[in-house]
Amino acid sequence: HQEWLTVVGPGLSPSTMVGYEKSWRLRVQPALGSKRLSQVTPALLDSFYAKLLAGGGVAGVGLSPATVRAVHVLLSSMFTLAERWEWVSAPGASLAIRVITNADWWASAGISFSSASSCAGSSAR
Repeated sequence: HQEWLTVVGPGLSPSTMVGYEKSWRLRVQPALGSKRLSQVTPALLDSFYAKLLAGGGVAGVGLSPATVRAVHVLLSSMFTLAERWEWVSAPGASLAIRVITNADWWASAGISFSSASSCAGSSAR
């Protein structure tokens, strides 16, 4: 998390940084923070996104598709950097990267993939 912020942080607006920090602290860290990168599987991510949509918000209310897309952008960027730095060598991790950018999964969750990818903006660079 901190390594990722060091690399992408300078290119992000302060409000985007605040949003990513909040997504990490409230959603990603509690659910996935204890996992090694090699333990993050497509099935785990499928389950994680489904839980966020169903009841991952305050008082168990499902998060909006836009909020889940923001979590997706954060994780996608983190996995891309981990792969570039060769921190991820297990085949499962590469599959996990593909799953979080899989248009069929997003469509089945009722989320337009084109709007999910456009959400990446400068943060995915």
